[in-house]
Amino acid sequence: MISIGVDAHKSMHVALAVDDAGREVGNWQGPNSEAGWRSLASWANGLGVSRLWGIEGAWSNGRGLAQYLVDTTKVYDATIELGRETDTYDADGAVVHRADASHVGREAVEAALSSFRGEIEQVPPRFSAIKRLGLPLYKRARRGETVEAPPRRVRVDRLDIISYDAPVLRVEIECGKGFYVRSLAHDLGASLGVGGCLTALRRARVGPFRVEDAVSFDTLGRELASGAWLDRLLPPDEVLLGWRAAILGEASAQRLAHGRSLLLQPLPGVVVSAGERCRAYSAGGDFLAVLRCAAPQEWRPEKVFLAQSA
Repeated sequence: MISIGVDAHKSMHVALAVDDAGREVGNWQGPNSEAGWRSLASWANGLGVSRLWGIEGAWSNGRGLAQYLVDTTKVYDATIELGRETDTYDADGAVVHRADASHVGREAVEAALSSFRGEIEQVPPRFSAIKRLGLPLYKRARRGETVEAPPRRVRVDRLDIISYDAPVLRVEIECGKGFYVRSLAHDLGASLGVGGCLTALRRARVGPFRVEDAVSFDTLGRELASGAWLDRLLPPDEVLLGWRAAILGEASAQRLAHGRSLLLQPLPGVVVSAGERCRAYSAGGDFLAVLRCAAPQEWRPEKVFLAQSA
C-alpha cells in the first residue's frame, strides 16, 4: 500500500505500506524513483518511506527534506515470542536457546518493560546493517566473525502491551531513530530469564505518515497511468508540521535568498534553544526554508527553496 506526497513543483515522495507479510515488492519502480524495493523479511510489514523526484525535470523539495523524516518518531506493532532466542533476534534466525515461558505472568512482563522506556542504552543486533570498517555487521556475522555493535542511546516514548497470551506478547512502541525492535525482543526475553525473539513487526507510522492513509500498489499503478495520483499531492513541508513556524516579511525573505542569517523575535512566552529548527514562510504562505537557531534571535538558513519556487 502506498501513501503519496508530492510538492508543488511536481516532485514527490511516497510512503509504502506492505500489508501482506512476506509480499514481494522487489523491483517496483515509479517514475524516476530513488530505488526499487527488496523483498521484506517474512515477519515484517507496514509503512516504509521512499521518494520520487525529478518529474518534468524539477528537483524535489521533498528530497531535500527527506533527511528530517529520519529523525521523526516511528510507531510499531510488534509480536514477541518469549522462550525462543535466535542468533538474528527474529523468527528467521537459528534457534540458540529455548525455555518454557508459560510461567511468565503479565505483571512480570509489565515490570520488565519499564526499564525499556525513556532514554536507554541499546545494543543493536549482530545481524544489522550498521557498518564496521566499511562492512555491514550482518555480512561479517554471516562469515562467522564475532561481531558486536557498541551500545547507543535511543529513545522510547511509549511502550504498551496490546495483548499477552504466554508465550506470545504483542506491544505497541513509539520511538525515535536508531531503535531496534529486534533488540527489544531479545533484551526483554533476557531480562525475564527465558529469552525472546521478534516474530512479527508492523510499522504503523513514520512522522506524519500513517499506514491507514496508504493506498494499494494496484491502485497506485492505475492512478499513475491515469494521472489521478495528482489528487493525492501533499506539500513538501508536511514532514515538518510538528515544528515551529516563522512568517517572514519581504526584506527577510530577500536576506534568506542570499543565504544570510535572520534576526527573529519569538512570540511572548516562546522559548527557543540553540540548534532548534523551524519552518519559514512568506507572508503569502509560501514555504521558503528550514532555519536553525544559532543564538538568541539569530536564525541561519539550513535548507532554502526560494530558487526552486521562483
